Amino acid sequence: MIGWLLRNWKFLLDIVIVLAVVVLVFIWNPFGIFGGEAKLKDTANMVAEVNQIGQLITAEYYGEVIASIDEARLDLIEDENISNNAITLFKDIKSALGNLKSFQDLPNSEKDEEYKKMTPISGWRRVLRYDVNSRNISDKINYHGYMNDIVADPLYDDMLEYIYRLKSRRPRNIKWEPNPRHREEALFMIYNELPSPNETIDLEDFMQFYYQNKTAELSKSETRKKLAMVGRGWVKAGFDFSELKESSVIIHESRGEIHIMGLTPQILNADINPWFIPEKGIPGFEILDDNGRVDFKDAKLVKEYCVEKLLAFAHRANILQKAEDQASETLKSLFTLITGKEIKKVVFHNDRIIQIANRIEKEQAVSRFDVVLLDSLLQQEFDLIKSLMDSAKVDPRIRQSLFQKENNIAFVIKNLRNISIMGMDLNYGYFSKQILAIAVDGILDKDEIGLLDSLRIDWELIDRIDYFNKHIPYPIYFWYDSPGEYISDFNAAISFLMDKNLIIGELESVTKNISEVDSSYLATNKVLNSKKINEVELVLNQIQNPIDARDTLFSLLYPYQYNSKIIMNFINNKEIRDVKLTEPNPSDLKFWHLYQIDHGHVMHLIPEEFNDWIEPNIRAKLRENGALNFGNKYILIADSRKFTNFIQDSPKLSNPEQDQEMTSFIELLVNARSEYQTQGTLERANSWVRKKFEQRKSEPKWLTSFRESVK
Repeated sequence: MIGWLLRNWKFLLDIVIVLAVVVLVFIWNPFGIFGGEAKLKDTANMVAEVNQIGQLITAEYYGEVIASIDEARLDLIEDENISNNAITLFKDIKSALGNLKSFQDLPNSEKDEEYKKMTPISGWRRVLRYDVNSRNISDKINYHGYMNDIVADPLYDDMLEYIYRLKSRRPRNIKWEPNPRHREEALFMIYNELPSPNETIDLEDFMQFYYQNKTAELSKSETRKKLAMVGRGWVKAGFDFSELKESSVIIHESRGEIHIMGLTPQILNADINPWFIPEKGIPGFEILDDNGRVDFKDAKLVKEYCVEKLLAFAHRANILQKAEDQASETLKSLFTLITGKEIKKVVFHNDRIIQIANRIEKEQAVSRFDVVLLDSLLQQEFDLIKSLMDSAKVDPRIRQSLFQKENNIAFVIKNLRNISIMGMDLNYGYFSKQILAIAVDGILDKDEIGLLDSLRIDWELIDRIDYFNKHIPYPIYFWYDSPGEYISDFNAAISFLMDKNLIIGELESVTKNISEVDSSYLATNKVLNSKKINEVELVLNQIQNPIDARDTLFSLLYPYQYNSKIIMNFINNKEIRDVKLTEPNPSDLKFWHLYQIDHGHVMHLIPEEFNDWIEPNIRAKLRENGALNFGNKYILIADSRKFTNFIQDSPKLSNPEQDQEMTSFIELLVNARSEYQTQGTLERANSWVRKKFEQRKSEPKWLTSFRESVK
């Protein structure tokens, strides 16, 4: 032994030196190879310093306004908003009535088919088949839900009264009551004139009518009051930096730019003090005219209106934009001071989608409405990005705008992905809208099965456990940096649906005698709801011969969990035994046995806790069955007491695609473990250092794809 050491001392010294260098490099961590924590710390410190600023006023507006009690009562400052809302409301009412007319023009057979998809009601023929008249128009509209949101508009009653008086030529001395009868007459008048695509509301006439209505509500004593004031004050705008988060700050060191996401300028203060300039004796409020009949409440109303008017003037002067511009200049100097590097540009990003994401992150809950809204806004952004990609290939100057647009979307999605959907055990993600739409009615139909199948991308592994056959496509790469992340989210979405006890079938509406709907009928038909239409009949919304959707959903799962930590744990773990056993030992019952059929022996004894690479639902099925055969190549045996039986005959996955995927995965996993276990110490150390370099140099998938898309 001593002789061998003396002969090979140089070789041993080389090993010691190499290992010492590896350890020193890891401890020293040059250039932040092993994590890059310094930059993160700089960002955290910088944000912490900015947080201490709190509210920063970056723009001020000083002005003088005149307001009267008549203005305050009528709220004339909202005149522009009321005008815009009136135009939109009139168009919405016409559009809703147009939808009703389109339905009424359908043949009765098509109306009946549509009715079968709806909630059954008594007197359905009157609502669906009869011609529209002033007595049934509201029932028809309400049943279809064409105006559910419209009737909640504050201007709705004023608009219907205006239409009623305009089209019926009823003078004001004929009293209008916003009761169902008058509303129906007004709606029917518009309906009778359809189609009238070019008809628009006479805005000036409507506004005059609207303010006459407001004035008519006042008593005579109120209308005699006169009060006018001048108000002098200020509006201050800026940012509340106490809300700034580390994740909201993106630094581009090479360009000397800092981008701040989701922080918007806001009005920090609007006030009119009793004394505007005390030293010169200039008051904040000054009465110009009054008739002596006004009281404290009237004065308070006019003073509050003065402040509102001052705010409106400040907005017209673009105070918020000026606050943002000045904040950029202020922070540019501050960040240069904090970082010790010249910051050339500070940019605030507060698009609508970023503001919504910021609000959701504060609430830490995504509502169903948010899911639909985000899907719509993201689709608009993706369409714009696609257009910019095409343009950037021709004009390189567009690349910077495109890069920033993609950066914004990546920020939004990253911040929302870990937030749960309200009331559900499911996080917001790429599949959220589709999954919620499928789960809402408890039915999985053919179209929805096809949709889920189309979302199940074939991420085939090629040659190695860490190499997939395709890159993540646009726009999926905004959500996922690797196919493994996509697989995990897809499996979570399918598992969520499996827990909802969905049924497969087509919804139908049938009329049955009450006596027919007994226990034997309910055993073969899934009745979702029912409505008694007379003493002997029911209308049922049902699924005939429903099928449990669980098996269909199970067949859509990816059979494995692709998680790099779990996979690496299997590859290098010493508790997993590499063996060649033709039959199990009694002492090995606690292990799962991986049997290789071609070689006729058990190749691995695996403790159950190291089987997390198997999808949980499939792992539960394997545990229930005792074993599963994958592609007639491997048998994974959970219950080795029945070893001989399982070798001769063991169950398989019903979906051939799942079976093939799992077979390939196991083969690559086993090969990776075998390759790793046969490596020497130096080779493993080199591989580990190389991986660290790769992690350090890696960039988000969307950024890699962006670079490729504009080449």
